[in-house]
Amino acid sequence: MDILLNLFFHSSMSCEVDWAPPSHTIGSHVWVDSSGGDIPPEAVKGGQDADGGVIYVGRALHEADILPAKVCPNHGCAFVSYNGEEHTKTEYQVLCSSHIAWKPTGFGYIPGQAIQIGKTSSGEPLYVGRTIVNGFMTPGKIHPTHECLYVPFGGEEKSFQEYEVLILRTEDHTAQSNVQQSKGDFRMSYDLCWVPPSHIIGSHNWVDASGGSVPSDAVKGGQDADGGIMYVGRAYHEEDLLPAKVCPTHGCAFVAYDGQEHTKTEYQVLCSSHIAWKPTENDNIPEQAIQVGKTSTDEPLYVGRTIVNGFMTPGKVHPSHRCLYVPFDGEERSFTEYEVLILY
Repeated sequence: MDILLNLFFHSSMSCEVDWAPPSHTIGSHVWVDSSGGDIPPEAVKGGQDADGGVIYVGRALHEADILPAKVCPNHGCAFVSYNGEEHTKTEYQVLCSSHIAWKPTGFGYIPGQAIQIGKTSSGEPLYVGRTIVNGFMTPGKIHPTHECLYVPFGGEEKSFQEYEVLILRTEDHTAQSNVQQSKGDFRMSYDLCWVPPSHIIGSHNWVDASGGSVPSDAVKGGQDADGGIMYVGRAYHEEDLLPAKVCPTHGCAFVAYDGQEHTKTEYQVLCSSHIAWKPTENDNIPEQAIQVGKTSTDEPLYVGRTIVNGFMTPGKVHPSHRCLYVPFDGEERSFTEYEVLILY
């Protein structure tokens, strides 16, 4: 249930939005009054600022609109985009939930599970989305009739037609990290003998590729330091089938293994339009997570991503190690908080 804390600013207007989650979604979310950069527990993270600070999902009133906001504790305020400009808000609400995910979409399309964050003065629903701006994952306002995402950035309101939208999850099951898959010869096939849960309606497939090539419907995983898009892939290394970041601008893929980043010129690329990224940590692997690979001892591996040096970067989730390993700048870097790729 959307627990709304009626927040009255100096305009004497309420931040209340008459929206109820669809019946097939699970979990709860709440809006918490805040100000001056304060962030409550379980605040939903939306990205990372240019100064390295975490950006959270919020909302605030502006010109009779209830607008999605990026809350920046390092700046002591929130920011909204409106009429071509970025506006500062010292009073706002922060979204808190552990049942959300980010789903790729674009051109104003809003999936049924998307959380309505706000509304215009004329009653049009508004949603929160995010995209990479100047190398930094940044949240903003999805205005469906404008068919785009507006992001407050550098004093301006910037628009994007492809982005991720915040959704409520539909299931809340966690897979055991020690689940064993059918054994097979790693040198013979990419087959994992993994079948998506029965309640999942979407599909995915793996496409052979090499030399930096990617198919048209490849799943995007982040953005490289050189501005190039990184895609989700997998490749063999030392008898492990490892999640990989595929970088067309480098003409190859990279995997993390034994403390180092390794280059792969032959790999597979994941293709699907039914995926989302779910925040998680340690070895908490949701049931919908796509098994991307496995170790030589048959432990399942998944693909995750996190912000590294300001860039959203995909890597390998190794459940028994309780972390995400990211290949970055020649090294294998570990993180305990990350987003895991799920099938929707």
